[in-house]
Amino acid sequence: MATDLFRVVIVGGGFGGVSSALALADNCSQRLNITLISNKPHLEYTAALYRVVAGRSPLEVCIPLRDIVGTLPIECVRDEWRSDCVNSACTST
Repeated sequence: MATDLFRVVIVGGGFGGVSSALALADNCSQRLNITLISNKPHLEYTAALYRVVAGRSPLEVCIPLRDIVGTLPIECVRDEWRSDCVNSACTST
């Protein structure tokens, strides 16, 4: 049986990206190299934004990705994915 390590890159540090990375790390961490790319170093818990409007600290709705990931084998990268297509010629940065 091959012991190849597969690379998984997840673009987006929202609920979908974070939950996907956590699920993959929990179930397949021996076979996967997981990278989570987000343009922010935190997850914005938008359901709690009303707390900020009510005078609470903005830190209550921003959870650092490194705190969510903890010791799981997930590399968090702060970057941005942009695809620009002009005349069917696409470049990504």
